[in-house]
Amino acid sequence: MDFFVKVKHLTSFKPTIMISTLQKSLLLFSATTLLGSCAAHKDLSKTASLDTDYCFPTSTEIDAHIIPNTFNTDSLLQYDTQLSARYSRKEILLANATGIIPELKKALTFAADTTGASESKLMLMQFKIQQKITLIHNAMENTAAELYCEQERTRRIATMLINSNQKRANKLTVASLIAGAATGLAPALIEKKGPQNAVLLTGGVVTGLVSLALVRSSAKTIDFTYQRNFLSDIWYAPKKPTALPQFIYLLLTTKDFSIQTGQYSTQQNIKARWSLAELGPDVNDKVHTIMFGNGGNFNTDNLNLRIALLNQLEAALKLLDTDVSSALTHMNNFRLEPKIN
Repeated sequence: MDFFVKVKHLTSFKPTIMISTLQKSLLLFSATTLLGSCAAHKDLSKTASLDTDYCFPTSTEIDAHIIPNTFNTDSLLQYDTQLSARYSRKEILLANATGIIPELKKALTFAADTTGASESKLMLMQFKIQQKITLIHNAMENTAAELYCEQERTRRIATMLINSNQKRANKLTVASLIAGAATGLAPALIEKKGPQNAVLLTGGVVTGLVSLALVRSSAKTIDFTYQRNFLSDIWYAPKKPTALPQFIYLLLTTKDFSIQTGQYSTQQNIKARWSLAELGPDVNDKVHTIMFGNGGNFNTDNLNLRIALLNQLEAALKLLDTDVSSALTHMNNFRLEPKIN
């Protein structure tokens, strides 16, 4: 008889022990999960900052050798009859933007010598022009390569952020399931209403907090900056470029080099597409600031947007490179008939 009394007495203490254990476990697991996810985000920001500006070229020597001959193109087109007798308006503007007008004028002078005495000089000048054309092509390829590098760098940061968010979401999902399971078991294990309600209340609060953290986990951001931003030159169209080489910027902002010649420049067309499709009318000031400034706090959507804009600019530059190289090579052939208006 004493044995059954002792067993009954011992059983009466189980609910209290179970209440304490469940409450402590729920709170401890919740705090550990939430703090762990915050720490992971902090570490991710540190990792991203280490990658800042690795796409920035160590040398811009090539760009320094390609300088437009003049910014007064109206005067050039109107008064330089030596060029206008041979080349079209677009060709003259192209030669000016790429800085080869002095070489072209010398070559034209040598080509006009019908005695043949200047043949060797003409060939030497053509060789120099071809070297300049190669230099121009290399400069445009270098800029395109930097644009591609920026895309890959941004894509890498976006992948890191997505993976971090997914890991955090997985942890919070597990925490929510455990909290829900513990709360659901409480009525079956605890008979007294007071302790039972305490566990249910604690479990409900914990589940709510974890669920809230789970919803917010997809909105996590990362600090991402860059030393120079090609997108800024396209969006703001400053008088002098801040990132693009001067001659490339001149080609992009001159209407004659656009597919829609005489209507809008390539820069204007690109900006119009961005405004209509990628950005839209409802984009906020923060997106403008981080996208066309020096960076800032990005979420995954903004990182993917940056990748898309960089990709479009790279594509436009590659098309322009093909057009420029072909046109300059054609202009360097002095055995062709003069232009026909």
